[in-house]
Amino acid sequence: MITIYFSAVGKFPRLAFLVLAACLTSNVTLGQQYSTLLLDDGMVIGPGVLSQLAYVVEPKAKVGGPGIKALVINMLDDGLRRTYTNRNRQAQEPIAANQPTLKIELANKNALAFNAPVFPPGPIITCTPFDVFGRRLCFIRYKDVVKLVQGITEVTPNYVLVQGVKSERGAYEWDMRLALSSFDSETLSRILIQNANQTNPNDWIAIVNLFEASKRFDYARKTLEQAILKFNPALDSFKPVLGRLDQNIADQLFEASDLAVIAGQFEHAKRILESIQNAKLSIETQLKVAGKLETLASGYKDRDEMVAWITDDISKVLDPASKAELQSLIPEISANLRADTAARFTDYRRRRTDSTLKPDQVAALAISGWIYGPTAGKDNAATVASGVKTRRLITDYLSKPTREDQIVQEIQKLESGSPELVAKILANMPPSRPTTESMAVVHRSESTDGSQTQSEIIPGRFAIELPMGGEMPGRVARYVVQLPPEYNPFRRYPCILTLPSDLTSAEWQVDWWSGQYSPENKRCLGEASKRGYIVVSPDWAESKQPSYNYTENEHALILAPLRDAMRRFSIDTDRVFLSGHFMGADAAWDIALAHPDLWAGCVVISGEAQKYVIQYWKNAIHVPMYFVAGEYDAFNESSNGKEWDKLLSRKQNDCMVTLYRGRKPDHFQEELPRIMEWMSFPARVRTPAPATKDLNKTIKFDITTSRAGDKFFWWLEAKELAKEKLVHPLLYRADSEYSIESSINRDAEDGSIVSLPRVPATDYTIWLSPDFVNFEKPQVVISAKGQSRKRELKPETRVMLEDVRGRADRQHPFWARIDFSKSSN
Repeated sequence: MITIYFSAVGKFPRLAFLVLAACLTSNVTLGQQYSTLLLDDGMVIGPGVLSQLAYVVEPKAKVGGPGIKALVINMLDDGLRRTYTNRNRQAQEPIAANQPTLKIELANKNALAFNAPVFPPGPIITCTPFDVFGRRLCFIRYKDVVKLVQGITEVTPNYVLVQGVKSERGAYEWDMRLALSSFDSETLSRILIQNANQTNPNDWIAIVNLFEASKRFDYARKTLEQAILKFNPALDSFKPVLGRLDQNIADQLFEASDLAVIAGQFEHAKRILESIQNAKLSIETQLKVAGKLETLASGYKDRDEMVAWITDDISKVLDPASKAELQSLIPEISANLRADTAARFTDYRRRRTDSTLKPDQVAALAISGWIYGPTAGKDNAATVASGVKTRRLITDYLSKPTREDQIVQEIQKLESGSPELVAKILANMPPSRPTTESMAVVHRSESTDGSQTQSEIIPGRFAIELPMGGEMPGRVARYVVQLPPEYNPFRRYPCILTLPSDLTSAEWQVDWWSGQYSPENKRCLGEASKRGYIVVSPDWAESKQPSYNYTENEHALILAPLRDAMRRFSIDTDRVFLSGHFMGADAAWDIALAHPDLWAGCVVISGEAQKYVIQYWKNAIHVPMYFVAGEYDAFNESSNGKEWDKLLSRKQNDCMVTLYRGRKPDHFQEELPRIMEWMSFPARVRTPAPATKDLNKTIKFDITTSRAGDKFFWWLEAKELAKEKLVHPLLYRADSEYSIESSINRDAEDGSIVSLPRVPATDYTIWLSPDFVNFEKPQVVISAKGQSRKRELKPETRVMLEDVRGRADRQHPFWARIDFSKSSN
């Protein structure tokens, strides 16, 4: 039987270390009313019950006497999870929200294990699927394997409440929350219908309402149709609701098609729109479908028209050599010109009919936009033809396994070989390193009767092996990459670098983000695929490695695959996110703080704060952090809680912590949509300069480091850090560290000034680009410990190309380098 009732605010968990004491020093609950929080980055949290806290995890014994700690943390409990942010990050006062009232109670409530022992503290090994009665077995490792019976007792549009129930296997008290989104609609439907009163139509309408509230409109419609047939004619009055649900389904498909267009997946958007059943929709909706399909069709028409224009205009170029160079790009443009790359032809489209332009100039404008970018506006055919040749030479140089200076010399002799034009070419060219079919990953599936195995290549998925050099000769790094559907090498894609653990694999991590491959749909269906993200997962750990060791070799095995992927695929280097699960989350947390200039954000899922993570916590001011864990994770009390409190105590830190109620460490797939929403905001874009986006002001950084490999930050790279305060990962101690500080004033009177008040190194390199310094002024002043040295500020094509070979960042190459030594003038 199903009971429907108004929700009540749940009690806090019983475990002592997570109880939020009702005293001024730890918690102020702002009533039991529901609120929604709008953060200063645009993120919306809630609705839920809002409290103000001094700590994420209440300490067992406060240190420092009777003083009152400020309530600097907002905690919003939406029933499924508790989300923690800094109070000063509110964009406005909390917005009052209606308390959710729809809740379905299942029969398992009658078998609750009240007053039973609290569940064992060990990790979950596995859980069986829920049966039709909403029960399952959960296996926990605690001394021996303990089997617990869990039952679904309540279902809401936001979460499913799973509790410990009495059984022959004993009874344990356990209040666990699972997101409703973690249940597929078919399983959920079977459980709810099995527990419904088969003679009471209200129970069926409750299921319809729950599906509708959770935006599962297709199953709301399916269930309502069943109910109308089952209880005819009692539910005849609900027949008009079917039309409303059809409209909701259509609106949902419209949203999906819009998202596909934003992600550059135009064919997928077309298929979605064509799947809408026009016959069941209003005339207005049918017209809307037709309009969107016409917009997509016009994009293809514009592409064909544009290619025809370009072909015709190039045919009129008089110089045979220039014509040949320009014509060589026509097949490439035809294959890759789409709505998301059409902006490259803005100047060409605007000026093509200008009667003052000669045919050579019109053709040059077309290819200029494709080579140099939409604002280049080059109308000299010889110059643009040299740009085509320059791009070909750059690709050759970057794709070779070893540096060839002869190619650089050839580039420098060309008209388009200047640093200014080379920078434009680098930013707009496709990746230089090829990826072969032999690297493709094959999906194998058995036929329905098990008689044969079917194999097919997963589109856009590759397993790549990368020989390691430097201090790891003979070592091979392996990584898996998943490209988004309809990948275009001339479009920049955000990227997720996700780190596996001893419990997961690179393939599992890719599936977690991109979704498993669907042979029926010929694509991956996960969030990263839908939103147009490239996912890269390096197989960085040794076989059966039990924990992350915080070593430089591990850093190299993680960062080298990212650099290789940047050479092979069109990755937006301003939107690379680092993430990981379990041991991989430990590594992600560490590397994010060790090299904060590389990341647009870091997502730590069931990770632990240890060693350098604790020491480097101040570096988090430069990298947004998103933490996900279960509230029964032992690391919350032992280490993580203290680190979260420090991060959340400062508004300058872009930090959010999410704890799932009643959960142990887990992969938390249900949090992925909100993670990707967090990643989508403009605040989660890496800026090439720290601390400020206004490059008319002084830019600066102050970084903590104590590991030999953590020696490069933005424009500064030390050859070797002084050994006095360095700490080896395997002999770690927290009482020794360096602070590296540097600033740049790009608009000083005589030229840019690079100040280096604290650098624990004798020899280091200053890397400079227009992101940092003003190249219109002829010199730069290096100021270190009271001494100032002037250097010529001259951009060099050679420096730029060598830098891109090393760092693989074509969006922000360094234009000049100054090698500096304290021991010489």
